[in-house]
Amino acid sequence: MKPSHRVVTVPALLLGAVIHASASQTTPRKASEPRREMQTPPGWSATLSKTIDLELQGKLGEVVAIYEKWVADYPKFADAHVMLAGAHEQLGRAAQRSHAADAANASTKHFEIAAVELRRAVDLTPVGGPMRDDPIRGLIDLNGPAELNRPSEYERLVREGLTRHPADPMAHAYAIRLLASKGEPVDRAVLAARAAIPKSAQARTELASVLMAFVRDDGESVAVPVAAAALSLVNDALTLNPDDVNALEQKAEILRAQARRAGEPERSNLLAEEARVRAKAAGPHDRGDRSGAVTSGGSRNEISAIGNLRAIVSAELTYSVSCAGGGYAISLEDLARPEPRSGNAFVAASLSGNGIITTGYRIAVAKNARKGVTDVGTPAATCNGSKGTPASSFFASAEPVEPASGDRFFAVDDRHHFFQHDANSEPDCRIHHCRAIPIVITAHRAAAMQGGRSERPCRLLRPISL
Repeated sequence: MKPSHRVVTVPALLLGAVIHASASQTTPRKASEPRREMQTPPGWSATLSKTIDLELQGKLGEVVAIYEKWVADYPKFADAHVMLAGAHEQLGRAAQRSHAADAANASTKHFEIAAVELRRAVDLTPVGGPMRDDPIRGLIDLNGPAELNRPSEYERLVREGLTRHPADPMAHAYAIRLLASKGEPVDRAVLAARAAIPKSAQARTELASVLMAFVRDDGESVAVPVAAAALSLVNDALTLNPDDVNALEQKAEILRAQARRAGEPERSNLLAEEARVRAKAAGPHDRGDRSGAVTSGGSRNEISAIGNLRAIVSAELTYSVSCAGGGYAISLEDLARPEPRSGNAFVAASLSGNGIITTGYRIAVAKNARKGVTDVGTPAATCNGSKGTPASSFFASAEPVEPASGDRFFAVDDRHHFFQHDANSEPDCRIHHCRAIPIVITAHRAAAMQGGRSERPCRLLRPISL
């Protein structure tokens, strides 16, 4: 169970810009006026599907044109502004990766347009409901260090988010992280969060989960106090419900991360295994209902996930040619290790490690389990001292952390074959079940696909024709 977050790119979750705009929005109103809901215009669902397919083909310019027409025709439909913002944000990230002479100006231009559209979406979105469905989350992330890098505006928006969602765990997670990033104590903010959010294991686990998503993206000075806050909150959750599976799984992740950060892998494994045993003993109950319609924010996250996979393909090609003698990296960590001559990593900081969550998707790279894949050279022979042995094929995956993040799983391999899996296509397949499958099994699913076999709990990815 993980709330959708952006370990900005924001993945801030990092968060890049994770946004969940609701399918129907309201127009701005005075306090004395009744709320008037704007119905979803006809053709919206088909447009979402079409633009995701265009993104798969790398035609972001066409995506922008489509949503520009939508916001012109329906200026009070918030979802259209959200999607237009998402397309510009993707163009901005593409510019950042290009290393062109005008890359900084080009990326800033697209990010600024995205910020304007997100602001319009926020103003059209009524206060209430979960923060993950509020475009302000994406606006916060957009002003983070990975994109516009405007600390004052970032802080103002975090406070606005807390005002709009005073009892939402995610809003408090942003506030706690903000204080930690400024070097200020977080104790009072954690106490305020405990008092404001629902007194339930689910709410405290959700808050801990978002904080840990930030931890994966932040430096040591921020990660240490934030991880400690997350652990205290998940312990609260287990006090309220000792058998809560989500809390047990989250505690396993926190303990593993802390032990790994302290350079104690054996302790990490022991603590994580202990928590896993407790989670298994607790059984599958208390996970809650994770079903529900995917919003346009989910579609925007899908577009972002595809963009991240494209970035990984580009990084793997560069790594293979210039660093690993024809082999491919088998983890994001190896792609994030800088090449000594230039000092540059092969991927952006928002893709710094397997399991990182950005725009509601968990991203990872593994050695492809396809038959015939072999090791290539040795880690010592790579230009950046990779920890893993390069392989003749890789498998990169993007898995939604919950239904609101997106409706589909995506993956790509060294042949540039993109795959997708519609998690809602089978009534017995729930996204939180798929999320629990480690990447090596995801890779095995892709290998099984080559032989036409099927596995549970989720149907295999299917090829996308580009």
